[in-house]
Amino acid sequence: MTIDYPIARDARCPYEPPAAYLDTLLTKPITKARLWNGDQAWLIVGHKESNEVLADDRFSARPDVPGYPHVSPALAGYRKSGLETFNNKDNPQHSLERRMFTKWFTVRRINSLHEKIADLVDRVLDGLIAEGDTADLYAQLALPIPSQVIFAMLNAPYEDHLVVEEATNTILSWRSTTEESAAASAVLLQFCESLVKQRKEHPLDDDVISEAIEEHVNTGQCTLEQLTQGIRLLFLAGHETTANAISMSILVLLDHPHLAAQLRESEDPAFVERAVKELLRFVTIAQAGRCRVALQDVTIGGVTIKAGEGVIVSSESANRDPSVFEHASEVDFDREHLQESASFGYGTHRCVGERLAVVELQVVLPAVLRKLPDLRLTVERKDLPYKTDHTVFGVYELPVAWG
Repeated sequence: MTIDYPIARDARCPYEPPAAYLDTLLTKPITKARLWNGDQAWLIVGHKESNEVLADDRFSARPDVPGYPHVSPALAGYRKSGLETFNNKDNPQHSLERRMFTKWFTVRRINSLHEKIADLVDRVLDGLIAEGDTADLYAQLALPIPSQVIFAMLNAPYEDHLVVEEATNTILSWRSTTEESAAASAVLLQFCESLVKQRKEHPLDDDVISEAIEEHVNTGQCTLEQLTQGIRLLFLAGHETTANAISMSILVLLDHPHLAAQLRESEDPAFVERAVKELLRFVTIAQAGRCRVALQDVTIGGVTIKAGEGVIVSSESANRDPSVFEHASEVDFDREHLQESASFGYGTHRCVGERLAVVELQVVLPAVLRKLPDLRLTVERKDLPYKTDHTVFGVYELPVAWG
């Protein structure tokens, strides 16, 4: 059996992966997938098999290796536009370049940002309340908060946020052509080049880019170009993913009032963190898979994947695997084994910004529930504009009212 990939989610069941993926999960963990350009790849839907692929260095993350699966024209354009970000490299190069940023994303350092993020969230919410009792929570809260956070972390001028946000949306939209995505990627790279050049000439104290130049570029471990590509990745992944995670988490809470009450009333940081991780599992926003290509013949789940064959790991399906998550299609804030969530990947390529995303949701969600009483949608659920045509699942708008 060969299924088309990716398949858009059914807007009537926005929290569930496409039915074809779930049907495959219940019958076999690996199947063939047909891509937009006619190429075929192996689709990995089982949790165990997904982790095996992502932890195995016989699979390459490099998009320039023949057979690598490009799951949309836009991602093909982005990855073929001179892309050299560390997440699309193999070890040891991947780990070498990743180290330019890891110390800025440690649990301790990110936790120290909690108060600053809380102040930002309060300002945004107070501004919404001052304007009335309705809002588009995607455009007015979910997007600007993580966007401002990543701009602040990189000491970039926030007045340029539209450049980054518009380029990112073009790159991640399945509606974009290869050419449009490549052009947007070039715009984003140019923005990052300017930022790195400024820091090279005028370094700042306690600054991600300045310290990366001093500790990694000036010592010869990495080049300015590699740093620039890494900064582009941080901008690309640092706001769009979290924005949609916030929006979809709010939607889940609106649909589950008893869970919203638990989160609103809890004073236990451990409970709030667990709730956030369960929401990230329940609504897995990554809907374009994690792509690899086999460098040699490898047997996974009883299937031999031959050298040169592409592989797509479906995090959304792995997060529904009943062998790991009991009653996986239910949201449960007391769920066990959340450390097994596939939402941030697995192995050495696991998302470097995981802790930042978790902390942002830990701050945003309780604050929204407490400051906007009787929060509700102002449109029918079926009329919400879901991002079924996008690398990152979410909503284009989240119109709500309160009070």
